[in-house]
Amino acid sequence: MTGVRPTKMIMERLEEGSSEEEIIRYMHDTYVVSEKKAMLGIEIAKREKAQLDKLDYENGYSLYIGIPFCPTTCSYCSFTSYPVAKWQDRMDEYVDALLKELAFIAEVSKEKHLNAIYMGGGTPTTLSAQQMDRVLSFLEEHFSFEHLKEYTIEAGRPDSITEDKLRVIRKHGVGRISINPQTMQQKTLDVIGRRHTVEDVVRIFHLARELGFDNINMDLIAGLPGEHPEEMEDTLRQIKELAPDSLTVHALAMKHGSRLTRERAASAEKQITNRWQESWKR
Repeated sequence: MTGVRPTKMIMERLEEGSSEEEIIRYMHDTYVVSEKKAMLGIEIAKREKAQLDKLDYENGYSLYIGIPFCPTTCSYCSFTSYPVAKWQDRMDEYVDALLKELAFIAEVSKEKHLNAIYMGGGTPTTLSAQQMDRVLSFLEEHFSFEHLKEYTIEAGRPDSITEDKLRVIRKHGVGRISINPQTMQQKTLDVIGRRHTVEDVVRIFHLARELGFDNINMDLIAGLPGEHPEEMEDTLRQIKELAPDSLTVHALAMKHGSRLTRERAASAEKQITNRWQESWKR
């Protein structure tokens, strides 16, 4: 089973009151899913449901904070992100605008319960330690954390993470960070445009542990250019040695706005043109 949320179908049936046996039979008959994988899906859906049941759907809300800058844009990425080297001189202006928007949200949501904060991007750790401290301090000053159940910052790429930034994040009580290598194959990192090494990933992960982070997620992408099952197995072996607290595995998606999609489309068009020209010559 693959997809954005393959357990969503199972979750819906759990909420409808279906038994495990009924769900297993449905998944097998509809999607040819084995009993073993259906049981895995049920186990995951139950864990998700236990977390979701804690949320206040009447008065609660989640806050997403986007930082649209990256050291470089990965070839598979279609998210809005701008090269930090080009926009470094204007990032303070972005933070100014962000805090104005956060102030507005704090005001209009003051009667609601803040359940979760997630800072993503882009790459949030492209902010300097001082800028990060400014944003996190502003959150503490303008929002109530009384009902907060999760506080996550997607630290992201190791080439943007420093000890100073991790110390700031830790100081403000962020409970969960994500360090995302996407792969532990150096040749693939080079191909997709990530300017860091596998050793950087390991070093930053251990640094975060030393600073006291006990809830670290890591992201991987299956199916990156040039990778085969053997490379994926090696990546998983290396991640297992690090022992993150959670692991998120995405299947490569060819997004319309990504450089990888444009390059493949251009390559396919060139092949078609060449074949047409060869046929014409004959």
